[in-house]
Amino acid sequence: MQTTPKSWDRIFRADGRIFTEEHESIHKFIALLPAPPARVLDLGCGTGRHMVAIAAHGYQLTGMDRARHGMTLARDWMTKENLDTQLCEQDFHYPLPFATASFHGLISTQVIHHALLVDIQNTVDEIYRVLKPGGVVFVTTTLYPPKRPNIKEIEPYTYVPQEGSERGLPHHYFDEERLRQTFSAFTILNLFTDETHHLCILARRPESETVHP
Repeated sequence: MQTTPKSWDRIFRADGRIFTEEHESIHKFIALLPAPPARVLDLGCGTGRHMVAIAAHGYQLTGMDRARHGMTLARDWMTKENLDTQLCEQDFHYPLPFATASFHGLISTQVIHHALLVDIQNTVDEIYRVLKPGGVVFVTTTLYPPKRPNIKEIEPYTYVPQEGSERGLPHHYFDEERLRQTFSAFTILNLFTDETHHLCILARRPESETVHP
């Protein structure tokens, strides 16, 4: 089970530009990037909050999302801030439309866990592929055990809310051990829980040319 563009468009149309504040630890990610104008991909950029925050430092930002209305809101925000960024409308569960080793950094907050575990692992493999050797990734996921009510388990650690704005959207919940396993191809720099009870990982693609799917 995967989310659909209509799922997120329903949320963005109802709630507008949600998540306007940047993540509390975005500075940790930026500090690990090479100097501007290094290239950064915001995977599941939504309405653009992290594109604004990172592009303001001079980085070349590409935002990718599959929710058309969210992309429209992001484009309007970039224009208002006079930021030169690129937007790509596509489902991130399919092979990413970028060449191998395209980016110096990749950020994805509260996004990749909206899928079954096999699809999440495929996404992480693609993240590895599009990062340059030495490239940095910052990802946040839901933290096990789930705390929201009225959810249905559809596979181990994956639940679907039965009500609310995210009804029907799968949520895979990680603990530290399983998140480390999912990112085992990377060098993990930091693993921590943020103020919103999400599990966060900062990691680096190894400098060596390790062959990885």
